[in-house]
Amino acid sequence: NYPPGPKGNPVLGNLLELPRTLLFLKLSEWAKEQGKVNTYAVSTPTLVIINSAKVAVDILDRSSIITGDRPNL
Repeated sequence: NYPPGPKGNPVLGNLLELPRTLLFLKLSEWAKEQGKVNTYAVSTPTLVIINSAKVAVDILDRSSIITGDRPNL
């Protein structure tokens, strides 16, 4: 299950809504509307954008249990 995000075109997703320059401004605008974690469908890949450092640290702390035992390369 993905977090909520803006509705997009069924085929292209949110690709047509993303600006070519100053992408961070549009993502910041969507963060104010949708919340701190959003999902954007951009053609084939689905992007999950985290707009908060605290949320990012919380996610990394929770996932460290899963990825913490990897051997050093």
